[in-house]
Amino acid sequence: MVVRRNGNGWDRRGRNIKSLSRDRSHPLESQPQCELRPGGEEAWWTAFRKSDVVALDVEKVNLRNVKGVARVKPGKIGIVDCNYGTIFESDVYHRPGTFLDGKKDSAGVSGGITRYSLEKAPEWMTVKSKVKKAIDKKLIITVAGQGDLSCIDIERDDYGELFDVQCYYRRPNPDVSGETQPMSLRDIYFYHFKEDCQFQKPHNAVTDAICTMRIFLEGYIPLKQKSGLVGVRHNMGEVDFSDAIKLKDMDKLQERFCKPNNEFRVGCQCEYCEKMY
Repeated sequence: MVVRRNGNGWDRRGRNIKSLSRDRSHPLESQPQCELRPGGEEAWWTAFRKSDVVALDVEKVNLRNVKGVARVKPGKIGIVDCNYGTIFESDVYHRPGTFLDGKKDSAGVSGGITRYSLEKAPEWMTVKSKVKKAIDKKLIITVAGQGDLSCIDIERDDYGELFDVQCYYRRPNPDVSGETQPMSLRDIYFYHFKEDCQFQKPHNAVTDAICTMRIFLEGYIPLKQKSGLVGVRHNMGEVDFSDAIKLKDMDKLQERFCKPNNEFRVGCQCEYCEKMY
């Protein structure tokens, strides 16, 4: 029996205990993001050194007078490592008034971005070169990562692999019988840690990347290890998320989660809620 020193398939130096090099029997280009891999003892994430696993998040802006996906551009980018340390953080230059930023706009901004907050940021091509260096040959953990990579114009050859946790965290679609829909970062984080990671405004790309990495390390991996299906990336039905709380629904009711009392409340004035909300 193999004793895994830290319980997740990596040793204390972040190396794969069975193999210190990635299995090259399956070219990266042939591996879809939520690939079904044969089950077995070896956990799929241990094909990467722990130091080669990063989490990425992008806070986006929507350009004025541009239609389709071309209107979505990066405003802030954050990349963190497995120790929750920041590898890269940067704003991206946008001239004031070129992106939607007002209450009357149909799509505003997030992550603390304001009309003038990006006017002194580095130009995109400067930021892009640093992003590519940070993710080169890395396993990137994301939530809705295809949208992030698309808006920052990152090509498939610019990174190792992408794992979007939304391919695992899915619940029934209330509008389409028999289909599922992905859970948000906010809902996944609450499912595991009973904290609303995005209620306090503004959140930013780095804090969201940290939450994404924590979900992967402290949520996803333990669930996979408990099920024994560590060789398969997505949910094989081993976990049912149909009862997972949808925090946007609680927002409509103006109910906030009181962690000391383990329940949602309206207008709770306990020390925890006063500080949190």
